[in-house]
Amino acid sequence: MALNQIIIYIMVLFMAIAAVDRIVDSPLGLGEKLEQGIGAIGPLCIPMVGMIVLSPLIGRTLTPIVTPLFHFLRADPAMAATSILACDMGGYPLAYAIADTEEGAQFAGCILGTLLGSIITFMIPVGMTFVKKEYRSFYALGIMIGIISVPAGLFAGGIAAGYSLPMVARNTVPVLIFSVIVALGLWKVQHICIKVFNILGYIVVGVSTLGFAIGIVQELTPLTVIEDLPSVLDGIKIVGSIAIVLCGAFPMVDIISRLCAGPLKKIGAIMKIDEVAVISMLSCTANVMPLLHSCNKMSPAGVVVSLAFCVGANSMLGDFLGFVAGVDSTMIVPMMISNITAAIFALPIAMIVCRKKHLSTACKGVEPKKYRVKRNWE
Repeated sequence: MALNQIIIYIMVLFMAIAAVDRIVDSPLGLGEKLEQGIGAIGPLCIPMVGMIVLSPLIGRTLTPIVTPLFHFLRADPAMAATSILACDMGGYPLAYAIADTEEGAQFAGCILGTLLGSIITFMIPVGMTFVKKEYRSFYALGIMIGIISVPAGLFAGGIAAGYSLPMVARNTVPVLIFSVIVALGLWKVQHICIKVFNILGYIVVGVSTLGFAIGIVQELTPLTVIEDLPSVLDGIKIVGSIAIVLCGAFPMVDIISRLCAGPLKKIGAIMKIDEVAVISMLSCTANVMPLLHSCNKMSPAGVVVSLAFCVGANSMLGDFLGFVAGVDSTMIVPMMISNITAAIFALPIAMIVCRKKHLSTACKGVEPKKYRVKRNWE
């Protein structure tokens, strides 16, 4: 049995555990994780479906612009799409729309799309707003270290997918150049960098919403606003396939974080970061929001290390796993290898930087969440 399929079966097992818990009134609190998984349909639907609907049009528009540059670098133009868009925010269909080859589209859509795109359009412009002002330099430093590590993860994922070494190397070069530019921007002109990516984020929201609306109009009425666009229902089917995987992924990460609270505390001591940061690093593998909400409770060193790790590990057991499982399950293992490699590559760099900068490891800790069975009289 393929490892990709084993991972899917593991998700199904945890979904079943959460379903049983919900049936008996959620004494373990896993029922809400099941609901959280299926509830992901809402936030994912407009951006994903909208970009899927418009991807042929956007592809036709961007192809003459990005193709000459990427051909000059001997890379597939598909890499441009997921350098700025996450796979589940339209990067995947756009990569296929402008790709030269199936391999290039797959490499960009399922591997790069889980590493860099979400950082550019969400973690930098939006995530920064969650952090108090005095912590924003630590946040930017962590993101910068994580971005520098992206090419390492991309390279490892490409090799794991079975692509040839020259193909992987050629397509990693433009990502390496872009990663260095973004990292330098965060280091030298942080405020300008954030503004640029904020504008990009607004454009993505506007375009995807427009695409979603056009898709509905064309599905429910005889009107044809734009010719040759895919049905809005095709996009909704993909979103649904992601959500059913998340129904198992979210309970799995929740159980692991509870059972591993003790070892995680020891790991934090070894890494010289606080417990809040360590727990947030684990939770970010399902969804990045808990980490963002916890940043202000961490130590400066905890913020840097957890954000550096998060760039690679972000949603690899959650949204991105659900997406890749839904569109191309053969890419699950390469995707996870790429994410793990980037995250692990970033950790020692972040720890060395924290030590060199003498960043504080002190913060107000929080108690890890424990299982508590509800009683009828409570």
